[in-house]
Order: sequence, then C-alpha cells, then structure tokens
Amino acid sequence: MAKDNDIINEVLEEWSQQTINLLRASIDKAGLNLTKDLYNSLRVEVIKATAEGLAGARFYFQLHGRYKDMKTTYSRFNGNTGFPPVAEIEEFVKKTGLENFKYIPGYKMGTVPSESIAIRRLAWGIAKGMGKRKTTKPQRWYAKTFYKQIDPLIDKVANYYRERAAAGVKEAFEKGQ
Repeated sequence: MAKDNDIINEVLEEWSQQTINLLRASIDKAGLNLTKDLYNSLRVEVIKATAEGLAGARFYFQLHGRYKDMKTTYSRFNGNTGFPPVAEIEEFVKKTGLENFKYIPGYKMGTVPSESIAIRRLAWGIAKGMGKRKTTKPQRWYAKTFYKQIDPLIDKVANYYRERAAAGVKEAFEKGQ
C-alpha cells in the first residue's frame, strides 16, 4: 500500500505542476497579465496520500480570476453615480503605471499633467466607461484549461492500477503452474 501511495503522490505532484504551468500559459494567452497579480497568486497545495487519507490537490488564486473566467458578469455599482469605486481604480492605475496608458483623458496625446492629476483623470475615465457597460466579455483562462487536465490524471492513475492488476494475475498464474 505504501508503494501505491508513493506512486499516486508522484503522479499527483507531476500533474499539479503541469496544470499550474498550463494555467499560467492560459493567463498569458487571455491577456490577464497587466498587473501580474493573478499570475503571481496562482499556487497549488498537494495533499499526500497516506494510510488514513486520500491524495488531493488544492489550487489557489485571487478571486478576481474566477470573475474573468465567467461567461457574463453584470456591473451593478452602489450609490447614485452608477460608477465603480474610483479610489480602487486609482490604485489599479498606480500599480499599472502611467506609461502603460496611451493617453490621459482631457489632454493632448503625449501631454502628461502631474502624476496625481493623471491618475485621477485615468481612474475617472475608466470608471465612466465601466459605468456605461453592463456586461464584460469573458477572458477564459481557468475552467477549460483545468478541466481538460482531469482526464489525463484519471488515465495515469487507471493505467497504474491496470498494470498492477495484470502483474498480480500474471504472478498468480506463474505460482499456480
């Protein structure tokens, strides 16, 4: 039984790392790497099989990653403005960096006011655009990639037990002769 658990643990560890790598590639492909928060938050915890418990894997990442993966989300913002929280968008703009935006709303191309004014104007421009939009386009990165990896894991485990059963039957026949 210990040998079985070791092999299951090894297969699960390999599968988990492969799946994490595929999810990271999927994040890149979906273009969700502007701040690298989602990419950097992606991690896996492998629970080893023991005599008392089953093996497992837990995948962790920031919650906003699941929202990006949803088919449709609706923007319903609190307050009378109908806008998303501008202070949070300002933090996003700071984290992203002014150089990653094409222009500052209200200024000519290439003209940059002081940093604080630019951040505020960009945040309000983004908020106004988000307030008008009722749905977002999904940026699939998780569900399709993750669930495609389940069958290969099942196949690996099933093949191991199939080979083990065949070896047991062969051994029994050899002893019986």
